[in-house]
Amino acid sequence: EKMADVVAEIRAFPLADYNGLPTDWGPPPALLGEAVFPAGATLSTREQVQSVGGTEHYYLLDKPRVLPAFKQAATLEALKTMTGNFVDTAAVVTGSNTVYLEDVPATQADPALRALRRFRAGFDPAGNAVRFFACDVRVSDNGSQNCTTVGDGTSTIAARNDSRVLTFTAGYPAEPVASVKRRRFFVERDGVVFGGYADVQRTVYQKRINTPAWIAMRDQLGIPAHTDPMAPPVNPPLDILRRFTYLDANNYFLRRFVSDGVADATGHYTADDKRVNVIGGVRQPFHFNTEFWTGTDWYACPDDLVGTLRYTLNPRSSSYCRAFNDTSPGPVTVTLDGRNMAEVIQDIRWYPSKDGTFDYSIYGPSPGTPLLQAGTFPRGSTMSYQRNDQAREPEQVFLGATDRVRVAPAAQTPVPFEMWPFAADLEDMIARNPGNFFGGALNGSVTLHVHSYFAASAPDPAYTNEIGYRVAFDANGQKARFFRHNRTAAQNFTTNYVAILDTTYTMETLGGYRVLRFAQIPAEMLDQGGFQRLFVQRAGEVRYAAQTRIFPGGLHSIRFNGVATDALVDQLGLVRP
Repeated sequence: EKMADVVAEIRAFPLADYNGLPTDWGPPPALLGEAVFPAGATLSTREQVQSVGGTEHYYLLDKPRVLPAFKQAATLEALKTMTGNFVDTAAVVTGSNTVYLEDVPATQADPALRALRRFRAGFDPAGNAVRFFACDVRVSDNGSQNCTTVGDGTSTIAARNDSRVLTFTAGYPAEPVASVKRRRFFVERDGVVFGGYADVQRTVYQKRINTPAWIAMRDQLGIPAHTDPMAPPVNPPLDILRRFTYLDANNYFLRRFVSDGVADATGHYTADDKRVNVIGGVRQPFHFNTEFWTGTDWYACPDDLVGTLRYTLNPRSSSYCRAFNDTSPGPVTVTLDGRNMAEVIQDIRWYPSKDGTFDYSIYGPSPGTPLLQAGTFPRGSTMSYQRNDQAREPEQVFLGATDRVRVAPAAQTPVPFEMWPFAADLEDMIARNPGNFFGGALNGSVTLHVHSYFAASAPDPAYTNEIGYRVAFDANGQKARFFRHNRTAAQNFTTNYVAILDTTYTMETLGGYRVLRFAQIPAEMLDQGGFQRLFVQRAGEVRYAAQTRIFPGGLHSIRFNGVATDALVDQLGLVRP
């Protein structure tokens, strides 16, 4: 038979496959000319009942974005901030304030509109109510318009294994279910919300040509023969890029964990923490300068970072520098084969959760970087979403040259800070920083620095953009008072002190070191810095110390495997960690 006649027959088949009628199956028949199928070519018709068990599945590339920043939703509660006109009855319903559910084919007389109806949902954030909408869709930008209410319903959120699932329990529109035989639901897992579907049983029909027929048609159209896929490179159990920041090719930071994949007699693996920090085109040496309290002794983590991570795979647990202990469920892994690097980095920058205090909106290069736009990930590249539950966060004392506590020689001293004496002990530090507990003016001579950060802009032209936190002590009752302050733009002096927390402190001995610990830390400082400030007296000196906070919900990270890491770093012309 003529190939063109068979294709025309398939295109005219009146029964639907997964995506509707096969009206665009194969090439336009005219392209096949007078070519005929060889002996042995056959055409078969298949009838198949789908999803007898009501399969549920979600897509790792389907991550709905929400207001106000239009990042991906971190939680199902964040998803429910897309309220449509549920809360504000005067709101114009669009794709910016509702959640996508489904597209259904539809006839549109207006050529500016796509031939479909798009169903969306808005939520009552304070309850379980849902409102469903049907919208027209613009050809120009795929935007939703002319959205009308098609009914109200309800939803529920329930835990399922290591995830939470939002399902619609009433009112879901019948039209998309009848058309595409599935119902939308959402899964919260590993710090992000994914979209998925529960399939409804349906019967699909297919016309299929066999291998001799396909080879003949392929040759007639000049399509090259396919090649058998090669197995992707094999990664060891751990080879990941944990952190990547990039200003330009002369200023970037990479952190990678690499294991040899060989377990010891107890089933534990070890991995090296490899870091590349380039500033002004010069790679900076790394010095840990930190001792960690392991629970039994103080351990100086090595500067070469070899073997610093010790972990097991089943169950997943890890110990870093013998002190930080984490557990984690299995990662959610996305295949990156052939995907554009700029697209993947943009997807990461929309990730809503944080790795401690690290915000993924600054991850890697700008997606507009030309080298990034020109790159694609090779076979074997993967990206994983990982949640780490912090089992223990250790006390740590910092041993760098600037980590030793200095105290003012007098309450109003003209002596430069770098010439101030070092605190002899914790009692000396406390006595020299009374703040305003006993009256008097507040300044940097009578309060002790505990933390600072740089805001995006100065709060006032008279100030710099540095926001600082300081503390004062009253040994009577072991009291402490925390202040937030600014710095003068003219002289960089501390100013504008605002008391934000009165608390107490205690002192204890750990492994021969004396540790000062506060009963409370200002919430804003804890959220911004990610740690509790401590002070440690050791070897006749007082040093800054800290205990990293345990973050509610754990740490959430996105990680490239070794194949993807090497490809990304090489594409940008950077040093491999």
